[in-house]
Amino acid sequence: MTRSAKLKDSTEPEVLYDLQNDPTESRDVSDKYPDVAGKMSRELKQWCDSVERDRVRPKAMPADAE
Repeated sequence: MTRSAKLKDSTEPEVLYDLQNDPTESRDVSDKYPDVAGKMSRELKQWCDSVERDRVRPKAMPADAE
């Protein structure tokens, strides 16, 4: 979704970490907290969609914009 992201980065599964108890991000806790993981995943998708909408420009200016 971003211009500089490596394809591998955008195809990796999403993960959730408990940063307070796992600051090295070594244990995915998505299965333990599926509601939190799902909510964060939906919010991330909404944010990505909004960034893409803002980034993509129309190919031609509408006639009434002149």
